[in-house]
Amino acid sequence: MKIKYNILWVENERDWLDSIVDDIKDFVEDLGFQFSYEVASGKSEISDYNKYDLILMDLNLASEPTGDEIIREIRAMDIYTDVVFYSASGIAAIRAKGREKELEGVYYSGRNKELFLGKVQGVIMTTIRKTQDLTNLRGLVMAEVSELDVMMGEILSIFLGLEENLNKFHSRVTSDREKTVHSWLEHPECKKDCTLLIRKAPASDVIKKLDASQKARGVNLVLKTLNSQGKVVYVAPNNKGFMENYNTDIIKMRNDMAHCQSIEIESDGKEILKTLKGDVVFNNEDFIRIRKNIVLYHSLFDKILKILVEE
Repeated sequence: MKIKYNILWVENERDWLDSIVDDIKDFVEDLGFQFSYEVASGKSEISDYNKYDLILMDLNLASEPTGDEIIREIRAMDIYTDVVFYSASGIAAIRAKGREKELEGVYYSGRNKELFLGKVQGVIMTTIRKTQDLTNLRGLVMAEVSELDVMMGEILSIFLGLEENLNKFHSRVTSDREKTVHSWLEHPECKKDCTLLIRKAPASDVIKKLDASQKARGVNLVLKTLNSQGKVVYVAPNNKGFMENYNTDIIKMRNDMAHCQSIEIESDGKEILKTLKGDVVFNNEDFIRIRKNIVLYHSLFDKILKILVEE
């Protein structure tokens, strides 16, 4: 499962859908996922069933084919996405229709808002539990954090395009790297200053040489520059700055996942990640926190990119 939770909603009455979709969005986001949904009034508006994690469908669509016929076609394509069928006729009537049509992998609900929400939330939890383990989380983290690395590179590509900003980057970030290299070479008889060649390289080549931590330092410089211009983009949820939070929330967590030696599961359901630096214990709350952090920084980088592009 990816960080984005996709729902296909097949419904004729848009007003009813609009009255309830925000509740589903809040529920999905509370679980640490990005919420995404598409609305279709019939089969002709649907191009790809494979990309959805859940399908919500009115059984009695005004257009042809009807909801049950669409599901039979989907199952015939070996697509077994969970489906919630609903109808104003009530659960008993809709279940009878489902048995009659021999529909597989389908849940039923009426149009009562509270009952419908309860059913949908229960099915969402079921789909998430199927993939909520450390093995799947590691795959999600590696993919999504790589995307964050790409986004940081895009931010720096725009920001460092100005010579003034590139010089500022070298004075703040590159100089620290030079000090580190010099400390490795330090010897009583060696008094050489260490100057990295990237000081003479174009911004595009500088970015290629940066690791995740160095890119994050660059983004931190971007945020400080924007703040000095009165554009406050990042407000830390604690008293720490962006760099410290990103290092804890993303970089350290990604490194723990990358250096995993094995995974053990305790009797109470907690999963233990065995790493070279020791054991890291994960439970359901940790899974949610990690997903929320990824979504938070993805959203932050989107905001920064939008501001830089508009300047």
